[in-house]
Order: sequence, then structure tokens, then C-alpha cells
Amino acid sequence: MKSSNPVERHRSGDDRAAIERSPTLVPSQGTETPEKPLEPATKSVAPTAPSSIYAPAKVVLVKHRGRWVPPKASRLRNSLLSTMGLLELANAGDFAANVWNEIPVPIYAIVFMALGGTLALVVSVLAYRDAMLSWDNVCYLRQERRNLKTERERRITSGQPTQHIDVLLDMNFRELGSEVTNRFGLDIFSGFGAFVISIGTYMAIGGASRRVWFASNLLSGYIGNAPIALYGVASSLWSGFIFIKATRHRNLAAQSPQLRDRTAKLLVGQRSRNVHIYTSVSAVSSLVGGVASMITATRWWGYVMLIPVILSSMFYNSWLRRKVAYDRPAVDISMDLTVEFVARELELADATCREIQGGPSPMRKLLPNPESLESVVSFLVANDILEACCIRLLQDEGLVASLADQSVTELEANAERLFDTPKELHSMIIEMAQETIKTQGPKTLIYRQRYLAELLGTVLRLSDEDR
Repeated sequence: MKSSNPVERHRSGDDRAAIERSPTLVPSQGTETPEKPLEPATKSVAPTAPSSIYAPAKVVLVKHRGRWVPPKASRLRNSLLSTMGLLELANAGDFAANVWNEIPVPIYAIVFMALGGTLALVVSVLAYRDAMLSWDNVCYLRQERRNLKTERERRITSGQPTQHIDVLLDMNFRELGSEVTNRFGLDIFSGFGAFVISIGTYMAIGGASRRVWFASNLLSGYIGNAPIALYGVASSLWSGFIFIKATRHRNLAAQSPQLRDRTAKLLVGQRSRNVHIYTSVSAVSSLVGGVASMITATRWWGYVMLIPVILSSMFYNSWLRRKVAYDRPAVDISMDLTVEFVARELELADATCREIQGGPSPMRKLLPNPESLESVVSFLVANDILEACCIRLLQDEGLVASLADQSVTELEANAERLFDTPKELHSMIIEMAQETIKTQGPKTLIYRQRYLAELLGTVLRLSDEDR
């Protein structure tokens, strides 16, 4: 008899068959507190089988320093460093060099110059580190875009519809643009500016030399601050573009008859609000920060303008990590993305997340048979928790020998590999899988809600444009 539980993905029958997936475009190669899910406007109804939207049936792990980890550029990751909120502090690193711009340099000014130069140098190192993490995302998204374009050309040649691919390309464009403009490029330009400012500030300590004094003024002034100011304009323009798209998604969801009185409409609205807050604060902060950084080269009161810029930078970077950005695997290219289908997936992710957070024993509500390895693994795959679970299993000395040959450095982990383990280990695998669902499930499902809400808004917008 079929379960009536609204969040139960699986039905009676062969769970192994439900795990099968079509090929995805890109093969798979600090803990946050998730926002509270919305209460449903109406009771969601789960699809009769697990979907293959962003649900890879296998993951690739590599051995790094004795531990199994995902390879670089294997998926889009929310890897923004929390310290990136301090980028704007580099603009203030030259405070002493510009305020006490006199010869001979006072002793107390030398102390402040040394501190400011060190601060700017540390910020430049952090920016470089974050840029490398961002570059992994850029590489992943560029490869995905190339594959999507190839698939689109193939479909055009064979006379097949391309609406599904157009949706994915549109979403990829915004993801790639945001990663390049609001993160990677910002890291590069701000990091370079911070490095130049640090050099100029250190040189100001030796300001008794007229030539050193002049070079210091240039480096810690206009040359160091110009890249940050120029890039602030580009970042603000992109933030405005994303703000407009989010507004359109919210309005279309509110007007859609298919989403009337549905939780999906509320979730798209929530997503749009979070994006609006981030893009608004980011755009204003970037513009004001750019202007203030140029003023500081000659006027001390420019640093007063930087105080709210620094505070807002810390806020919007935290907001981006906690409310906007997400982890996302490759999408299945065989699915036809419709408003109803994506809305049901979005509502299901929200309902499942609430079930996991709602009580001490959520597995009995989520799974028809929580003691069945097939049922548990099917849930892991359908909700994109397989990677986190496999990493957890490979950390256990009692299981790693059964799951991986210790001589290999790359491992493809999938459902069959788990099924093929000795039966006496199944109970241990189930226990660890359930623990992973409880600990990693809420964050993963919050991410899932974010990209599905973005996907639903894109489907609505492109459908409206095609009319």
C-alpha cells in the first residue's frame, strides 16, 4: 500500500531501480545555520519517484593528504571565505601614511603605518586564497556552459526542443557572471589594490627620502585605490542586473495561476528578497567605497566614509554565504523542466527539510523502511546527500577497507558500491547515513531550495518571454 506522507519520495517496490539516473552534463569529480523554512501554504504532494534534477547517482572522490575529498571544480560550491568581508579594510590600511604625510615621520605614525601595511598585506593574501576557490567554481561553470551549448546545437540539428537547455544556460549565465564579477574579479582587483597599498604604506615609513615619499604617495593613494574604485562600478552594474532578474522572478511567481496558494510561490519570493538585500547593499557599498577610496588619497575625511562601507561589506558577505549562495551538482539534461515539476521539487525539498529539523526520529516519516539500505541510499541520491555520506563513511576505519582499495587515489562512489559491501556492515552504513542526513541534510536541502527557487523563476520568465 502506498504511503500518503507528503515528504516521502519513495514508494513500495524496488528502491534500486529508483536510483537509476540519466547522464549529467558534468561528471562529478564551516557549518552554517540554515534559515528557517517557510510554513507551507498548502500541503505538498511528492512525485511518485525521485527526480533527477540535481541528483547525481555517483560521486568522485580523490585522496588528499590521507583523506578522501571531492576533487576541485567538481560542482558549484558555496566556498566564499568569511574573511572576505574584511576586504574593504585594506582601503583603510594607508590611513597613517596619508594622514601623517609629513617629513620627518613621527614615531607614532610609523607604528600605525606598520600596522596598516600589515593589515593590507594580510587582506591581499586572503583575497588570493579566495580567488583560487572561486576559480574552481568558474572552471566548473565554464565547462558546464560549453557542454550545454554543445547539447543545444545537437538538439537543434536533430529537430528537438531546446527550452530545457535554454533555461539551464540562462541560469548558468547568472551563476557564472556572479562568480566572476562579484567574487573572482573582486578578489583579484581588491587583492592587487591591497598589495599595492601595503607596499606604499611600508614605503611611507622611509618618507625622509623625497623620492620614496613621492612613490609611497602614489602607491598608497591613487594607484592602490584606483583598481578597487573601477571594479566597484562594474560590480554595482552586475548587482543591478541580478536585482532586476530577481524582481521579475518574484512578480511572475506571484502572478502564475499554477502557483496560486502554493508554497513554491512563497519560496521564490523569499529567494528574491534575499537576493534583493544582497545586491542592494553590495551595489551601494561598492560605489561609495570606490569614491571614498579615491578621496582618501588626499583627504582624511574619506576614511570616515569608509566606516559604513566596511560594516556593510561585512554584512553583505555574510548574507551572501548564509542566505543567497548554494552548493549545486550537475543537472540531468534529459529532464523536461516544467513549472509544475520544478515547483513540486521545490516544495518537496522544503517539506523534507522541515521533517528533518522537526523531531528526533525523522527517518521513520521520510522513508518507508528506514532499516533498508536500498531505501536509505535512494533517499541520499534523490536529495544530493550521497557525497557527504560517502565522505563520512570513508572516514571510518572499519568501513574504508570495504569501500576503497587503499592503493588507489581516485574513487567513484555510487549506490552499487554501498550495496556490494558485506551484509554485516549494512547496519553500520545505515546508521552513519542516517546521522549524515540529520547533520548535513538541512544545509543541503536549504541549498537545494535556493537553486530550485532560482530555477523555477527562470522557467517562469523564459516561458513568459516565449509567449
